[in-house]
Amino acid sequence: MANWTETTNPQTSWHFVYIYFLIRKLCYPISFSVAVFGVIFNLICILVFVKMKLKDNVNITLFFLAVSDLMYLLAHCPHIMSPVLTPVLAKRFPKLRLAPGDHVLLFGTVWLSAVFNGFSALVSVFLAVVRCMCVAKPLKFKSMFTKQRTLSILGVLFVAAVAQTYAQVAVIKLIRAVNPRTNSTYLAIRLRDNVHSLMMAHDIFNKAVLIWLMYIIFIVCTCVLASKLRAASKFRRSLAAARGPGKDQAADQIPGSLKSSHPSGQTESSERSEKLSRAMSTKELQVVKSVILICVLYVVSLLPLLVLSVIRLFYAESLSYIFDSIYVASTPCMFLNASVNMFVYIRFNTRFREKFFDLFNMK
Repeated sequence: MANWTETTNPQTSWHFVYIYFLIRKLCYPISFSVAVFGVIFNLICILVFVKMKLKDNVNITLFFLAVSDLMYLLAHCPHIMSPVLTPVLAKRFPKLRLAPGDHVLLFGTVWLSAVFNGFSALVSVFLAVVRCMCVAKPLKFKSMFTKQRTLSILGVLFVAAVAQTYAQVAVIKLIRAVNPRTNSTYLAIRLRDNVHSLMMAHDIFNKAVLIWLMYIIFIVCTCVLASKLRAASKFRRSLAAARGPGKDQAADQIPGSLKSSHPSGQTESSERSEKLSRAMSTKELQVVKSVILICVLYVVSLLPLLVLSVIRLFYAESLSYIFDSIYVASTPCMFLNASVNMFVYIRFNTRFREKFFDLFNMK
């Protein structure tokens, strides 16, 4: 959402204004193109996860992440297209007033995009924390996150995402305005008198405290998961090396009486259980890799907003066009982050890859 500071500050240089409109003109078409592909990719993800039956907490979480990313992209598209659509619609429908930031429907879509953007971030944090806990203490946390508990937590996170954007709704009021050209009334949005105090509190909590807290959690979880991944890979390599040349020698050193005392059925059963255990550990490693990559994508996409959140606290009035320029320039990054998860799942999730190929009759 655009800055709530006054952009008519006399200290604002016309160079910054020119740069802002230039960046907006360049980035909005890019953002819209990325959003179109993102909508298609997230729809495919939703269809694939539905085919996978949503039986475990990881797939449930990823399904809701895809739904949230889809809603974020759909809700934000009218805002980024408003510079193009507003003149066309205003000329086509002269009785309507479709000014950006003033029209009720446009404001509603911007607010919805903020809600689902926050929900996607919270779901990603939840996914990272759950994987981190299950990898660090598997016996303790493996059975804790059941399907019902996961759904309940996701519901709480959605309520939290709505609550954190409450200030954006609290600062507005709906009024009946009059269009003197057509002598007709229309619903319009006006800001309340306490807009600056409310939005300052909103910015401090959401764009300074909360965003940095999520960033730190992403960094910590990524480091822990990467460390466990390296340790698991190292252990598997050492185990494979130990079982390679020495396996036959160890078998030959077993006395014949001990060999004959084990039925062949038991041996086959132990081999099957060993293969199953190794397959499950491989699946777990793939899940960890996908979560690490999702965390890294969020860390990279959040970086411009982190810098912006720090600078805004000290130079909120005089650099408003610079803030808007950074926000507009970071929009393609946020859209890209909400669009590329499908390729992560195809690369690291075997079941997702199989269902994806089945969906398009690919072998």
